[in-house]
Amino acid sequence: MSKNSTLFPVKLRSTSVTVLAWLFIALFGFFAFIGVLYLRMGFLDNRNGDLETGLESLLISVFILITSIGLFKRCNWARWCSIGIMALFDFLLIYIMSDPWLAFAIILFAVPIIVLSIIFTFILFSKSVRAEFGVD
Repeated sequence: MSKNSTLFPVKLRSTSVTVLAWLFIALFGFFAFIGVLYLRMGFLDNRNGDLETGLESLLISVFILITSIGLFKRCNWARWCSIGIMALFDFLLIYIMSDPWLAFAIILFAVPIIVLSIIFTFILFSKSVRAEFGVD
């Protein structure tokens, strides 16, 4: 065995995909936790409207959490789900910004998020990241 060879080959991972995955894991793990607490409080208060809203937010948060874990493990389905989630979120933010009463208040929040999601979408479509996910 030569000096430069290793016993276990290390697979190089792009930092940007790892950062995006950890960001989604932290954010939507917290949202899932809040969804569970919201459901618990809804069961205690016996409010049906709150239960439906809490269940919907919990299911969406758990779906995005599973997707982000798959993105961290470099699964190709998770890459496509992440691209779709960011595109859907961008369209929702643009729709919200079309309301003139909310536009000024949300524009400071929405524009940086839209720009970051476009950048991450281009990164997830890049040739090196596709090769990392085993597409090419």
